[in-house]
Amino acid sequence: MLSAFGRLPKQQRLLITLRDVEGYEYEEIAKITGLEVNNIRVGLSRARKAARAHYLEMVDHEEH
Repeated sequence: MLSAFGRLPKQQRLLITLRDVEGYEYEEIAKITGLEVNNIRVGLSRARKAARAHYLEMVDHEEH
């Protein structure tokens, strides 16, 4: 999973780190990044979806 996480763009990695690893609230992330809360939510959704896709791609490749 860390490898899949590492393939994300820098901003997506930052958002996941701040929210899912460090536990910051959306408003706190907005202050840190300068992004609007709605943009943070969308960015996190896209980052999680991309990380999942990268992970599944790697798992599928390992199985074949």
